[in-house]
Amino acid sequence: MKHAAAEPAIATPYDTRVHFLTRAKRMATPLRRDFVQKPRSEEVRPSVLSTFVKNRDHRGLLAYLFILAVTSKENADGWTTRLDSRVWARCFGTTENTSSDAASLGAVSKILHRLEGRRLIQVQRVGRSEAAVTLLREDGSGQPYTRPGLGNKDAHIQLPHEFWTNELDARLKLPGLAMLLVLMCEPAWFGLASERYPAWYGWSADTAERGYKELLTHQLAEFRERIVKAPAAPLGYTKTHQYKLAHPFRHAPSKGGSTGRPNAVPAGGKEVGNNIEQSEPSTAASPQAG
Repeated sequence: MKHAAAEPAIATPYDTRVHFLTRAKRMATPLRRDFVQKPRSEEVRPSVLSTFVKNRDHRGLLAYLFILAVTSKENADGWTTRLDSRVWARCFGTTENTSSDAASLGAVSKILHRLEGRRLIQVQRVGRSEAAVTLLREDGSGQPYTRPGLGNKDAHIQLPHEFWTNELDARLKLPGLAMLLVLMCEPAWFGLASERYPAWYGWSADTAERGYKELLTHQLAEFRERIVKAPAAPLGYTKTHQYKLAHPFRHAPSKGGSTGRPNAVPAGGKEVGNNIEQSEPSTAASPQAG
């Protein structure tokens, strides 16, 4: 009696990502705050993250965050990870929902080209099938990459690897991911007036609202409403909506260089970090909005 040959065990995109995250030998990925928002000294505050949001480049953002996650040490070629393009395809998830290997590899090439155009990486083709990806500084300046917190005090966050192992990369859409990164840069109970989102982050209040709703749906954040005295308001007060991340995405200063943000928000219309307690009526993004 003949037995059917066993199907070969093939690594899935999830298996592949976990393998390289484990090989990186760290629990979180450092990411400069300049990627999310430029410093106060800059006249224009939106930074590289806004480019991904405005171009609806969810796949490109995930690919970039993954490259950062697995490139954990410097070698002779800089902060470089060299993989077969078919492995990059599984890491980026381009093998899913594509009709052929050629389409999957073509998607990888387009992703890397977009990231290179934003001056976040450099790509070198090695032989017929490999791609060596070298990190550049996260602010899109094209300057060489240095790891934040390693001999410098650059403000940065730490994106836990649970983001990948808990498959939040598959569950969060682009607005949710963008607002997750924003909240990681801010102190707990962050609140911002709706009209400030375009100038400060580069996307609309509607996008922020969708992002907040995603974080609440997936129990990644908590929400509270605060009543603030406002003499100029019709009712003498206004409401603010504030958010705090859940574990493991806490608003804690990163080692070797804090986010540069305080952990408290005073009342009375004063600004702390990007936290605003409104002294005038505001339509701040909230989960109750339609």
